[in-house]
Amino acid sequence: MLLSEGVIVTKGMKIIKMHDYADIYNCKNELVGTAVRFANNLYHMLFRTVTYPEVNISHKNNLKIWHERTGHINLKALCELSERGLIEKLDVSNKEDFFCEGCQYGKQHIFPSNPREYKATKRGELIYSDICGPMSVQSVGIIIFPFFPVSLPSSLLYFPPVFVKKRPLVVCASNIL
Repeated sequence: MLLSEGVIVTKGMKIIKMHDYADIYNCKNELVGTAVRFANNLYHMLFRTVTYPEVNISHKNNLKIWHERTGHINLKALCELSERGLIEKLDVSNKEDFFCEGCQYGKQHIFPSNPREYKATKRGELIYSDICGPMSVQSVGIIIFPFFPVSLPSSLLYFPPVFVKKRPLVVCASNIL
């Protein structure tokens, strides 16, 4: 651990260096650390962990904690787990006050963020397609990229699937149109 003498002094502490060690005192003149000098005039700090009397606090088995632990299952299922003895001493007294913000966000509908700028009015004006490939298993006709175009808005304009062997997709699409 590196310590800066300048930072220690600006915090109101003092450093007293003796032969092969240095002591650091706080503002109240209490010893807070000792350092031992090694080669190249480097000091290694000797810190002691201060332990305070403490108490570990445990939460009761409340609904909110178990609701989150079980992946936000509904309240009825959680109470059923408690009745079966799978969750010991579950406090179900605040069933009416139970509220989970995450579940409320999850139940909201997602609306499209940006509507389409262009909407097709005639068949063949706007064509969407599915493409997959290259296929990992070689087919009988050595087809690499199957291409399935669909016309909007009515989706009634049918194109037979185009099977591209080793030609680029752009060339294939231009042949359809």
